[in-house]
Parts: sequence; structure tokens; C-alpha cells
Amino acid sequence: MNYLRNNILLLAIASSLYGCVDNEKPNDFDMVCQYFQELDKADSESAMSLEQRNKFITERLNKNLPSSSATVSWEAVSYAVPEDRYEIFKTGAEAELGKEWYCPAMEKLAPLTGIE
Repeated sequence: MNYLRNNILLLAIASSLYGCVDNEKPNDFDMVCQYFQELDKADSESAMSLEQRNKFITERLNKNLPSSSATVSWEAVSYAVPEDRYEIFKTGAEAELGKEWYCPAMEKLAPLTGIE
């Protein structure tokens, strides 16, 4: 009987911990991705210039993640060759996070966002 009770208790604890993982706060690189998702929606509603798109991203970064390595990364990457911006940022994000990172909105818009 104790064996069954212990297994049920263990299952309940494991289930509650699993739920906590799903509710974790997004990391800063995921927040950058969210800003690019917002940009994608805003840009589809009104055509923006390269500078306007970059301003859209940098304003959010400076307001919400001012001292983040994700902000520093984007500031540097925004000066890179447009076609390389996403891959450079992605490589930095993966090195910082220690896991794979992917952002379709940024992959689409990073070449069209930045400093010429």
C-alpha cells in the first residue's frame, strides 16, 4: 500500500514540476523574437523602411531589455551584411542559451531591418 501511495505522490510532484517548466519566463532572446513577430504584424499593416523597422526593434529592446546580451547582440548584428544578420544573431543566442534557438519572424525580417 505504501508503495502505491509513494508512486502516486511521486507522479503528482513530477506533474506539478512539469507544469512549472511550461510557465517559465521567456528568455531575452525569445523576447527579441517576440518583437520581430510584432514587427512582422506591424510591417504587414503599413510598409516600413529599413530604418523604421530597426527603430521599432531597438525601441523595444532599449525599453524592456536595456542591459541584456540579446540587446547588445542585436545592436552589433544590425550593422552586419543584411543576409548574415539572422545567422549571426542565432549563433550568439544558441551559444548564450546552450540550446538550439529559432525565430521565423526574425529570419524573415532581419535582412530588412538594421543599419546600412
